Parts: sequence; structure tokens; C-alpha cells
Amino acid sequence: MLKGIPLDHRVPDGRANSSETTNAIANATGEVTDKAAGDRPLAQSSGAKPRSAREPSAALANLPDKSNGSPGPLKVRTSKSAALASKSGPRIEPDDNAQLLHEQITGAVKSGGLRAWSLQTQGGAPKVAPEDVAEQWKYSRNDSDSQRTSTRLAGFILDGNPKLHGTELQAVASRASNRIVMSMNNGEANEKLQKRYGDAARLRDHLGEFIAEKLRTAPQSGASPSLNTDDKLRRAQKLFNWLGENPDVVLTVTDNPSRHHAEISVRLTIEKNYPEMLKEGRAAGSKPPCLGCVLWFNDRDELTEYQDEEQKVPAGPLFLTPDSGLRTQFAAHGVEPMGAVTPAVIGEVADTVRRQVSGLKLDIRPVTSGRTDNIPRSPTDDEPDTADYTKAFEFGKPLFEQKLAAKQKVHAKQKRVLKQQIDTKQKTDAKQKTEAKQQNEAKQKTEAKQQSDAPQGSGSSQSPQSSR
Repeated sequence: MLKGIPLDHRVPDGRANSSETTNAIANATGEVTDKAAGDRPLAQSSGAKPRSAREPSAALANLPDKSNGSPGPLKVRTSKSAALASKSGPRIEPDDNAQLLHEQITGAVKSGGLRAWSLQTQGGAPKVAPEDVAEQWKYSRNDSDSQRTSTRLAGFILDGNPKLHGTELQAVASRASNRIVMSMNNGEANEKLQKRYGDAARLRDHLGEFIAEKLRTAPQSGASPSLNTDDKLRRAQKLFNWLGENPDVVLTVTDNPSRHHAEISVRLTIEKNYPEMLKEGRAAGSKPPCLGCVLWFNDRDELTEYQDEEQKVPAGPLFLTPDSGLRTQFAAHGVEPMGAVTPAVIGEVADTVRRQVSGLKLDIRPVTSGRTDNIPRSPTDDEPDTADYTKAFEFGKPLFEQKLAAKQKVHAKQKRVLKQQIDTKQKTDAKQKTEAKQQNEAKQKTEAKQQSDAPQGSGSSQSPQSSR
């Protein structure tokens, strides 16, 4: 019997009959045919034994670690995928390619067992998810010190740095190893992150400045319950405390040239360079894992790290972006996403998704994907006290005052420049007005002179004949 997904969410994997699987995956509506899904109890499923998550495909098991600057981009393989691709005719156009990808991956998710999931869009990005996800992403009591610290780190950095918005941040924070390994979803974002927070001292300074700016004055005795209601302030204070307790901590930003999702980039980097940090468990940050990452960790038999106190795994949507949400599935077939992607390759990737979904060992809890403004609140037994805020305020006050003085200096300079511009304009306007007046007066004088110099008319004089 397959484990994990409740009966109303899972179907037999149908691996014993490839035509049934093909029918289910190719169905453009994403509906599972009676043959593929069936109404049989799971115990009466096909005799074919589901592939264990402990036995990932060789391609996945040998997926190259590119999170620390290793080999270049994945090449289109010349074995099975390339042979199949050559038989499928010329490469299809991107629009057709995308439509086929969306339909087949949606069908694969359904036939794998998540029957309530369907094709949707979110901000223009296609995804597969349940239609109505009412449950909010929330903290688990199983979250460790590393995971709570990493979530606070992600919230503070993304909130305070608009240039880093539009992606996510995941990290592992280890007291024992005196290191935080963090990543965003691509190398470009990680470069910005490295420039901004290449060392912990700058991060702690910014935390102190932020806390002092929020408080403005030293907190009164017993103020912490009120202060702790401010999520951003409370998280900043807890992160400030953690850095104070680990003053020599090293911040490490992964390279991530392969555009892995952040939690995968963190895991690959730790495996390669800091294996002692594996005991800290999963990465945490600004979002729950998407279904693509859940499938990746399940294939590696590491999904238990994501279980909450109800023994379920919170999961966001499966994003249908070949170079990001489905990157590991494409990489399993040696294909550079959106390179030579043919119907045959899409079929193979869909087959991988179906196999991965049907191999899930744990129950999935669909949750809303995170944003910096809905990062869940940590348990209330893990709160800063007034003394913590006082210490942070005293540390941050001089830094905030320097920052404020610098801003005031810039503002004063801008004010002077503006005044100079106004004075210059007023002088220019006055000069132009004077010149215009002078020109007008000169014109009037000229016209008057011309009139006075003109010959007088003969209308008043009498002719000799009339006088006689």
C-alpha cells in the first residue's frame, strides 16, 4: 500500500500499464481516466511495487552539484532523450511547448495521486495546486533554533531591501558550526545578497538601527508584551539576540548559477562544503517548500525534515517553470530547460513527476505560498524581554543617530540646492522682467520719436484761391 496521501487524494500509480499512464497524463483536462485511477482500494492496487523514495533514479542521484561554481550549464544529452527528441520532428514553438508542458505535468500530478490539484495561474505564472487553499502557512512546533532563526533572517532581509524582492530567501543557521548558509533562487539575486550582507557585522548593525528607529526611546520596564505584537520588530530583536550570542558567525551566500530553488541550493552547498551542518536539518525562510522541492527531498529520503507536529508536510504549488520550478525534473533527463525541449522530453519529465508524486511517503498539507507580509508568527514561548530591547536600543541608537544625521545632511544639502535653484530662477525671472520692461520702454520711445519726426499734414492751411 502506498503511504502518506489520504485515499481521497491518491490513486494507484498505474505503473503496471503504461498505456493507462499515458492516457492519464496526456488528458488535456488533467482528469484521470477510470483505468488509470480506478475505484479499487489501495490494498488492491496493481502488483507492481511503487518505486521507493529511497531509490531515486540514477540521474537524480547523480545530479551535479552546481551550487558552488562547478561545471557550466547542463547540456542536452545525446542518449535516450535526444534519440526520442529526434524522432518527434522539429522543435515545437514556445507557445505550443508551454501548453503541452502545462497539460502533461498537470495530468502527471493528478495520476500520481494528487487528484484535487489542477492547473492555475498566480501573477501570470502557471502552477498546479488545489483550487482553494484556505490553510495559511504556519510555524510548526517542530521548528528548530536554526529554522526559526533562518525565517527571521529571511523576513528582515527581504523587508528591508526592496531590490531583493521578487524572490525568496532560505537558510540554515548553525550555532555549532558558527555559520549561516543562505541562498535566493538565482545567482543574480545571490550576488546582490552577497554585496549587501557579506558579513554578520553589517547585518547586526542594520538590525540595531532598525530596532532603535522603531523604538525611538529606551523601552520602559514591562514594555516587551506590547513590543512583541509588532512582528517585524520582534523578529529583528530575536535575530539580533542570536547574532550577539554568536559574535563570530560567518555568513555564506551560495553561488547558485543553476537557478535551483533556494532550499535546494542551500542543501547542495552544505553537502559539498559544510557536511557537519547537515545535522541542523532543513533550510527555512520566507516561503514553505513548493511541491517541486518536496518531490526532490522525498526522492532523497529527506522529507521527514519538513514534517510538522501533525506529521504532515506543508507544501506550496508546483510552479510550471522549466528553469526554476521544474528544474530538477528536467535536470534528471540531462536537458537544459527551454533548450531543445521537445514533446518527447516533456513526456519524460511528466513521467518523472508522476513517479515522484506516487512515491510520496508522507501526507501533504497544501498551504498558501509565503510572502514577507505573511510569514507566520513563532510560538509565543520564544519571545524577547524588555532587557533584550533595551540592549538592542542602546547598541543601535548611535548607529541610527548617525544614519539620521546623514539623512539630515543630505536633506539640508538638497534644501540648499533647491533654494539656490529657486533664487537663481527668481533672479533670472526678475532680470527677464526688467529687460522686457526696458525693451518695452525703448520701443515706446522709438515709436513716440517716429511720430514727432513725421511731416505735418496740410489740412489746416488754406490755398491762395480759397483766401481770395
